[in-house]
Amino acid sequence: MLDLLESGPYSYGDWFDLPMPLFLVHDDDSDDTFRLGVRDDHVELHVRSATSPAGVAAFHDRLTDRVGGVELRREQ
Repeated sequence: MLDLLESGPYSYGDWFDLPMPLFLVHDDDSDDTFRLGVRDDHVELHVRSATSPAGVAAFHDRLTDRVGGVELRREQ
């Protein structure tokens, strides 16, 4: 995940000392901000209501390009 975040267009920071990696991520291209957690080899995006679908899709595409197939599950 760090390789993906460092390759841009993201600025990010580790968020507190938690039992799982949790980052606050800003996409400089889409101007979207979201939380990203990694738990049990699963990536969790926690988006705000103002997060654009294009920003989430761009992150998904970059992650898929980096790691291959990605299972997408949405929770409301």
